[in-house]
Amino acid sequence: MLIGLVLCPGGCSTKPLPLAVAAAPPEDGAIKIGEKFSMQSKILKERRSYWVYLPESYHDKTFAPKRYPVLYLLDGGAHFHSASGVIQFMSAGINGNIQIPELIVVAIPNTQRTRDLTPSHSLRTTKGKEEPTLTPSGGGEAFLDFIRDELIPEIEGKYRTNPYRILVGHSFGGLFTMNALFRRPEIFQAYIAMDPSLWWDDQLLLRRARSRLEKTNDFQGSVYVTIANNNPATEAWDPEVAANAVRDLVEALKTNSSDSLQIRSRYYDSENHGSVPLMSLYDGLLFIFDGYKPSPAELEDPALLNAHFAKVSERLGFRVLPPEEFVSTWGEGALYWNHATNKAIEWFNLNTTNYPHSYINYDSLGFVYAQSGNKELAIKNYQKSLELNPEHRRAAEQIRRLTGFSDGGPLTNGIYKLINKRSGKALEVGGASPTNSASIVQGRYANGSHQQWKFTSQGDGYYQITAAHTGKALALSSEDAEKQGAKLVQRPVHGRANQIWRIIANGDGTDRVLNEHSGLAVQATHGTNNDGVNQWPWETGDQQKWRIQPAGAAGVHPEAR
Repeated sequence: MLIGLVLCPGGCSTKPLPLAVAAAPPEDGAIKIGEKFSMQSKILKERRSYWVYLPESYHDKTFAPKRYPVLYLLDGGAHFHSASGVIQFMSAGINGNIQIPELIVVAIPNTQRTRDLTPSHSLRTTKGKEEPTLTPSGGGEAFLDFIRDELIPEIEGKYRTNPYRILVGHSFGGLFTMNALFRRPEIFQAYIAMDPSLWWDDQLLLRRARSRLEKTNDFQGSVYVTIANNNPATEAWDPEVAANAVRDLVEALKTNSSDSLQIRSRYYDSENHGSVPLMSLYDGLLFIFDGYKPSPAELEDPALLNAHFAKVSERLGFRVLPPEEFVSTWGEGALYWNHATNKAIEWFNLNTTNYPHSYINYDSLGFVYAQSGNKELAIKNYQKSLELNPEHRRAAEQIRRLTGFSDGGPLTNGIYKLINKRSGKALEVGGASPTNSASIVQGRYANGSHQQWKFTSQGDGYYQITAAHTGKALALSSEDAEKQGAKLVQRPVHGRANQIWRIIANGDGTDRVLNEHSGLAVQATHGTNNDGVNQWPWETGDQQKWRIQPAGAAGVHPEAR
């Protein structure tokens, strides 16, 4: 099978890799980054929406399902697009880039922002003046209860998550983020507070932190706090008071730091309050997942890579494995660009160790062993792949080829015509075309060589079927070989499964013709001349039944004899 390239060990190339299948874009052409949901909150007594971004690998059917850390994003309506893009860039393996693990993003849009994100009721600004727009303030405790008791259970019941949660907030959201650290430190394992409003209520959080630190220092996790350049001052705004409030709180935490709490702060001189979130998120994630990205030496040695992620797991407090897709692509690179078969086997064996229930890694090992001439191990790994996924047709195809076909089948080698039971029309190459990819259609039988087909037994009831007038194979294009409704064409003979057909008698004088790769049946779409022929799941309909009868050999192309 073939996966889309993520990285290119030894330099990039356009050469295709025959190991896994790239994800197709949505059929409707839309580029979708997430979904919107809503839930009724008993705590807040209102309906709350939340938006979810899932990594592309979440729905991948090729590799083993895995669990993901979750990033909870405040002011979700403002930051969902940018945050999802940053996280996708840092984690999806594009150009070999895996700075952080893939994350699920849960963005929480606002209803009453001031109410939900402030820890106390206060009307005072940085200069002590009262601001009437702050009247709804003070609902932060209830909002935190909503996240802990309603939203998080909803997310963890719906998605594959692991026990690592990150809270991210900007401005009032940063204030809420730091308050969550002090009030409910067990909920989240990491925090990013972006230019937080820690001046709030005469530096309430600083007073709370100092009071708590006098009694205990049980804070845990990673905390990243940023400060923007918010000059100049205005009549209602004092940027120095705001910045010093952040510095004072960070210093209090650093002074009382412990092995279980990692804290870092950064001042962005070239960013203001509105622009600082983007860089804050990027740098904050690098800090939280410091050490996640493997070194060049570790990317050359499967054992070192495994040891690297064991250390990452110890630091983060949950098991982190080398990403299966990444390791698979590295194995492909070893095989195709470096021609290092033994190294490719090491990479794929690393995946079978870490993901023992993932069928695709055994398929990859089967392919590598077959390429190196080790038929016994190739068959063994293909059999394991098929055991894990009985619908994995490629493994079954390769096992048949490696073990060898037996003699026999319902038809002897020869030239035949195929007449559809429903339409009475013959299977033919459209327009008697000699070209590659010419369409296969149906028409009134007139003993033309383009309506005659040479059957060559491959054993076990499988046949190579070639057009008598060109010697080219009845085939499905490799891009469409597994699709329902894919059209049939003629192509140069290469003997792969999308050109091999199984003939099974229906018991009524007709046969079904099934593609070896897809297992789908050849059917006539309509009953008129030049109507197309495609493949479809076997449904016993007359449009899928064919009378396969000997035909005259006149006009047979020499290559077809």
